[in-house]
Amino acid sequence: RRRDALAEDTRVAEARLADARERRNAAHESWLDVKSRRLEGIAAELAVTLTPGDPCQVCGSTAHPAPALTTADHVDRATEEAAYAAYTGAEETRTAAERALAVTRESWSTARAEVQAGAPDGSPEPTAGELADEVAELTALHAEAHALAGQTHSARETLARADREHEERVTAQREAERRVAARTSRREALDREQLTLDEELARGRGAFATVAEHATRLERRIALLVDATGTVRDAELAAQRLKEADDRLADAAYRAGFTTPAEAAAALLREG
Repeated sequence: RRRDALAEDTRVAEARLADARERRNAAHESWLDVKSRRLEGIAAELAVTLTPGDPCQVCGSTAHPAPALTTADHVDRATEEAAYAAYTGAEETRTAAERALAVTRESWSTARAEVQAGAPDGSPEPTAGELADEVAELTALHAEAHALAGQTHSARETLARADREHEERVTAQREAERRVAARTSRREALDREQLTLDEELARGRGAFATVAEHATRLERRIALLVDATGTVRDAELAAQRLKEADDRLADAAYRAGFTTPAEAAAALLREG
């Protein structure tokens, strides 16, 4: 009968949907696992782009003594994208299976309604096979609901963990970029200070090859100035002593009754 055929089609559609859901959940778990593994190995991918002297995107250092290395189970972008494509494909298959089951169930319900409408009292007794089918259907739906709830909880935990790891790595990368910017700014400031020091050294050298040569020349000039200062002091001291002697001579001539030392000297010459 048409109703029995639709009942069989419904069982087949339910089996296909259950299989599609299992495949979708497995693909989802696989994608989350691949995504998590790629996040764990992202440092190795960044290490491939390291250039000596350039700052690291993670730590900001320009030295790379021990960059992260890829391992045997390393996951690259292509693998992650393939896993995601498999998951989306399985999701589309599950959606199509749900639509097909809904259409089949609707047809089955319509056929059953037509049979009931043709019965004398409008509500024929269901057959043992129909009751068994309904029991099996309800049992399968109940088990599927429990399994799906457990898988959804596990998937949510895995996705939440992957999202947290991703956020932590994004935060670390931003902090590294901030440190790189700070190091760059500091390096530019040091370069400017170095340029200023070079200019001051150039002015300090003057026409000489080195600052030491210029300093030696200045030391010699200072020594000459010190000697000249000593000579000037000696001359000033001699002049002071000469003046003091002239004063004493004038005083002695005055006490002897002469007006000037010259008169006293002339008188001494005449007496001699």
